[in-house]
Amino acid sequence: MNIENRYDNEKKYWDKQITKILNDAFYNYKIDNLSCYEDLFKSISYLSPVVDFWGNIADKKILDIACGDGWISLSLAKSNAYVYGFDISSKRIEVAKRYAEVNSLDKRVNFQTMICEEMRYDDNFFDYAIMHAALHHCDIEKTSKQIHRVLKPGGKAVLIEDYAYNPLMNLYRRFTAHKHTKYEKALSDKELEVFVSPFSSHFYTYFGLFNIFETSHDKLLCKIKPFLRSLDNFLYTAAPHIKKYSKLIGIFVVK
Repeated sequence: MNIENRYDNEKKYWDKQITKILNDAFYNYKIDNLSCYEDLFKSISYLSPVVDFWGNIADKKILDIACGDGWISLSLAKSNAYVYGFDISSKRIEVAKRYAEVNSLDKRVNFQTMICEEMRYDDNFFDYAIMHAALHHCDIEKTSKQIHRVLKPGGKAVLIEDYAYNPLMNLYRRFTAHKHTKYEKALSDKELEVFVSPFSSHFYTYFGLFNIFETSHDKLLCKIKPFLRSLDNFLYTAAPHIKKYSKLIGIFVVK
């Protein structure tokens, strides 16, 4: 793989996704009733364990890796953390900055354009880091080393990632290639081992055996999500080995 081609492909793809907002002169960046991190994370099943893992984040320095439009960063900042977010897409960073300014959180956030494999932060700088559905777009080993480098001793990172073994998602990916970047690939167990190897400890959480619609806002799917969550939880308890076929895996590491 030509690494420069991958960076260019990723940048163009994500720039295009956000262009509609940037080109809308009347787009309102004000978020009414913006959730703090505890409320936001507890409302999303695969993020809920982060609250217990991190605890109170007030005045902590947190890195939001591949932050996109800053939706996670803003909630972290509302809980009084100091948040540093970066993304490969300069246009998504522009949108994130506008959200922060309009919602009066710009004093607690710092957004930059950057790539995961070459972070421009000091060693041992962050208390916590989060990366939402982006590691499978990156060089696993290089990104792992960078996250390890910028975390303080005892610092904690959480990554939510696409897992390689869910047959429903593999079928979906096959028929929706236009919705994915050219080089992205769901993570295998071997790649997970590479990622966690520099850290002192780690554990995994699993989500989305049948509930592959957790982030959907479709009204019909929202009605069946509670049933699918309950079904998944029952199967995880009754047959733990089936976790391997989850849609998402949560990677929790400590430096």
